[in-house]
Amino acid sequence: MNSKLMKAGIAGAAVVALAAGGGTYAAYSDFTDVTGNQAGAGTLTLDVGPNAGQDLKFDHVSMAPGAINAERQVFVTSNDKDSTPSANLFISLTNLKGTEDGCDGAQEVIDDHGACNTKGTSPTSGQFINDAQVQWSSYIPDTPGVCNQSYAPGMKVVTPQHGGSLAQLAAQTATTPYQLNGSSQVYKLPYLAPGQGLCVAMDIGLPYNVSNASQGDSASFDLHFDLVQAPYGTPTTPAPSA
Repeated sequence: MNSKLMKAGIAGAAVVALAAGGGTYAAYSDFTDVTGNQAGAGTLTLDVGPNAGQDLKFDHVSMAPGAINAERQVFVTSNDKDSTPSANLFISLTNLKGTEDGCDGAQEVIDDHGACNTKGTSPTSGQFINDAQVQWSSYIPDTPGVCNQSYAPGMKVVTPQHGGSLAQLAAQTATTPYQLNGSSQVYKLPYLAPGQGLCVAMDIGLPYNVSNASQGDSASFDLHFDLVQAPYGTPTTPAPSA
């Protein structure tokens, strides 16, 4: 065999052997570690407080027909500024308990069909929970954290007055809480963004046309506010009102 060809063949085999590395392979490389990673869940926080200088709850109110001593409370609510998502706000009337005071006069015995005579023996819930009328409404604050106490300014109304008797609202909201924000009202508020507030007013009184049946009767109840995360894709910045 030609010696030149033999030497060339041996040299080529050596190159292949170096490339193969005896079954291993080496090449340039580099790396980077991304360290200190963290993840976690945010929060959704509801803030509810009294309007400036007002009470947070109804307390020992004595009413008479014709809206005498009718009471109005305004709650300053908001999706806390540190909340993560936007949300919807709901209200329910819960833990309603009526109390029959007994017969306070001959006419009450007639108007109450004798039910007031049950005091001390087999108490009923009385008539006040059916006679007293409640109205809920919501509207935009005048300034952050401050609401118009007397009425809802016309162009700032989010939900107009919605109401019924104490007994009716307790029954309705036991299954379907009343939504206080929405996009189909005068002032369109499809959701509460973090830091966004809403005034919630509740009026309660006895109308002109009630009878003597509720004289002396009373009621206790709770108001339950629910802040529920808005559907996926809802922005976390306030929506335009128009």
